[in-house]
Amino acid sequence: MQARFPLYARILGWFFLNVSLLGAGLYFAVRSGRTSEWFVMQQAEPRLQSVARLLVQELQPLAEEEWNGILQKYSEAHGMTFTVFGGGGQQIAGDSLTPPEKVRLHLNARPFQPGTGPRPNSPSGQPRRPPEPQFPPNDRPLGNQPPRPFNPQPGEPRFPNPPPQGPPRPDAPFAKICERTEDPDAYWFIIRVPLRPQGGPGGMSLVLRTDSLAAGGLLMDFTPWLWGAAGLLVLSALLWIPFVRSITRQIAGMKKAAARIAEGAFDIAVPDKRRDELGELAGGINRMAARLSGFVTGQKRFLGDIAHELCTPLARMQMAGAALEQRAPEELKPRITDLTAEVEAMSHLVGELLDFSRAGLAPKSVALTDTPLLPLIEQITAREAVPAERLILKLPPDLSVRASPGLLSRAIGNVVRNTLRYAGPAAHLEITACREDDTVLLTITDNGPGVPGEALASLFDPFFRLESARDRESGGTGLGLAIVRTCIEGCGGTVTARNGDSGGLEVAFRLPAVR
Repeated sequence: MQARFPLYARILGWFFLNVSLLGAGLYFAVRSGRTSEWFVMQQAEPRLQSVARLLVQELQPLAEEEWNGILQKYSEAHGMTFTVFGGGGQQIAGDSLTPPEKVRLHLNARPFQPGTGPRPNSPSGQPRRPPEPQFPPNDRPLGNQPPRPFNPQPGEPRFPNPPPQGPPRPDAPFAKICERTEDPDAYWFIIRVPLRPQGGPGGMSLVLRTDSLAAGGLLMDFTPWLWGAAGLLVLSALLWIPFVRSITRQIAGMKKAAARIAEGAFDIAVPDKRRDELGELAGGINRMAARLSGFVTGQKRFLGDIAHELCTPLARMQMAGAALEQRAPEELKPRITDLTAEVEAMSHLVGELLDFSRAGLAPKSVALTDTPLLPLIEQITAREAVPAERLILKLPPDLSVRASPGLLSRAIGNVVRNTLRYAGPAAHLEITACREDDTVLLTITDNGPGVPGEALASLFDPFFRLESARDRESGGTGLGLAIVRTCIEGCGGTVTARNGDSGGLEVAFRLPAVR
């Protein structure tokens, strides 16, 4: 059997699939090209500046031979490799590291200032536009006086954004470059730091290498992003659930109405106020139920009218047959007896047709009262002459239902009569009842041969008879169980039949309980 997959699950599944695809696209966009460097630098710049400034403060008073211990401590703390390279691209301190070609091009280039040095991700190292002249704080141009540019002293290194005079300001940002390489697959950060090399030209660069963007939380902290994504998913689900729930509620109502129509109950009304296809479908179901109700009611009324009209001529035929049997010669009496039996069978059929039509039309005006079950069951079993040794009653003495005593008695009597006829002379009849919430479940079970499984669905249809019960002596007219269902539905209940676990047929009535 094909697995069920509710509509709301499909919609939510497509929604989360859409979100997953968007997330995957964002991930690959971050992992590739300039987008990744820009994204990483936007997130990591404040942390890198703070770490680089602290590292410079620790390295400045120490000799270069002592830098390895400090760099190793930072590498272990942040989960990435910290090294120092000179202006000529030679490694000064840190674990031995061989940068790839595109990183070495940046290291070999002259020191740069933000906005004037080599372009990030540009292996050619071509400078941008010439730097703007920088002025000491008190040497700004006034009026029409020409600006006096800052010229560093001979031998003084040019650091990124250096002050015109004196040491670098503590809050001056360090120039930096971010590169991503594929062989090896890693991220490289080159930060120009104001450390003076011993006997070497130019400034120094702090080179950081990491295989992951996480890097112990130094570059990126994914926790807020994960919480933000989770919050976005929850918010999206909260926005979608009312919409999805409205659709599934409408479909569930139409499914229940269709099941009721299939059972022959046409007094249903599906809400059809929606202004979409579901609303149109609900309106179509309501119109279909109303027309089917009219057809079925008209059919039952037509059968009732015919049965009523046939009662009078059949009664006359029965009276004429009885008179003819008394006056006919002996050689004709057997034929007259057969004729009388045929008229009697026809009269019985017309009577059941009349009962069926009356039971079908009665629910419109039937009055329901509180009906105790145990006295009613005892009266029915006595009327049907059920042997005491074949009867088992398991009913609470104070259990009552809301029903029409006449319709309920006719329904239970028909089931008991069918059981005595078809279950066999040695079959036992067990009648039990119990309360379940606002309903009472009444079951009538026998230990006979049961009913073929394919016949259970049609057992309560008019004129349906089993193949083994189509003869006149045992088959009846096929209206007995149809009358049962009509009577129970007239009482506001339902009736079902199934084969018992240990054999035999089990007929279950579910009726409204007395509140």
